[in-house]
Amino acid sequence: MGGPMATNLSAAMAEGQQLVIFDVNATAAAEIAKALPNATVAGSVAEVAAQCTTVLTMVPETSHVEAVYLGGESVSLSLSLSLSLS
Repeated sequence: MGGPMATNLSAAMAEGQQLVIFDVNATAAAEIAKALPNATVAGSVAEVAAQCTTVLTMVPETSHVEAVYLGGESVSLSLSLSLSLS
């Protein structure tokens, strides 16, 4: 599901910008990153948040959105901690 979006984002990004990908299926993320020269794979949602100023999600269910933004290693928690430490 996220592969086509990642491809489109990668093509639209300015030179020097990096696309950071995370998927619970590490093999899927690695395959996408392998096909895109400006993409890297993060090991967790928190790692994405630590590396990025903009986060987009491509997930199939509400429960997945909640986990990404409100879970224990969530984007929100990671961003909050990052801002608090700045």
